[in-house]
Formats: sequence, structure tokens, C-alpha cells
Amino acid sequence: MNSNIYEEKKRFNIIDALIILVVLLMILAVIFRSQIISLFSDASTKSDCEIYFTCEQIPNDLTSLITDGATVTWIEADAELGRLTRLTDPVPSDIYEKSDDALILKKSNDTKKFTGKISGSAISNNGCYIDGTDFIAAGMTITVTTGTVQFEALVTDVVFI
Repeated sequence: MNSNIYEEKKRFNIIDALIILVVLLMILAVIFRSQIISLFSDASTKSDCEIYFTCEQIPNDLTSLITDGATVTWIEADAELGRLTRLTDPVPSDIYEKSDDALILKKSNDTKKFTGKISGSAISNNGCYIDGTDFIAAGMTITVTTGTVQFEALVTDVVFI
């Protein structure tokens, strides 16, 4: 009697090779993670910068507490930005009121607005990173404090010196 027994031969195929390659790459990534991170972050440099902003509304009684040279802290990021310089004196804020189908611009008696600059340092790497992790750019509204006064600032420009 002749029996036809077919034995299935196990072969090493391309899928097995890819699985082994992926596992090896993952192991190497864990071992050399700090070198891989530095490869992507080597282009970054910490430089002096100026962050320009506008504060649209702040109560009249608090404007005198915002002084030049005060340390400014970005509250949401819990990061120190630098030193404040007021570029304009506080002037009455704009208030828009709706009258019929039109908007009327009036000046506020209760709040003031001013523009300023924060001189500090940040990491320049395709943008502006405070403390290396928190991105800041023109158009952002951030909440800052000078230690005694908290206000919202609309970032108008970030310039590296």
C-alpha cells in the first residue's frame, strides 16, 4: 500500500521577516531613545525674544499696578515669559454697542487698554517654544500675571533678537 502523505513544509516568508524587523526597530528605539530625540531637537536654540501683545480690557484701578520691569508669568503653561515693558499708556477701552442694525463704537469709563512687550528667551525651532514645550505665536490669547495683576493678552508678534 502506497499512502500519499503530504507534509506541509514550513517556510520563512516575507511577513515573518517584517515582524522580526519591526520588533528589532522597537527594541533599538527604546535603547537609543535619547539619541533619537536629540536628532530631531538639535536644530533648536534658546534665543532672546520679544513677545508683543495687546491687553484690550483691564479695570481702571488695576492699570497702575502693571509696572515696567515686572516679571510676567503665563498662567495656563505655568511658565515665566520674561520682563514687561509697556509700549503705550493705558487709554479707555473700546466698547461696541448694537443699535438697530448698526454697531456703535464707544469708549469705556470702566476699563482701559494698552500694548506691551515681554522681553525673555525661548527656544526657536520652527516656532517659539517657552521652556521647550509650550508653543506661543501671534494670534493667541493668553492669560498672564505680573504677580499682582492678572489679565488676558492678545499676542500680536514674536520676534527673535
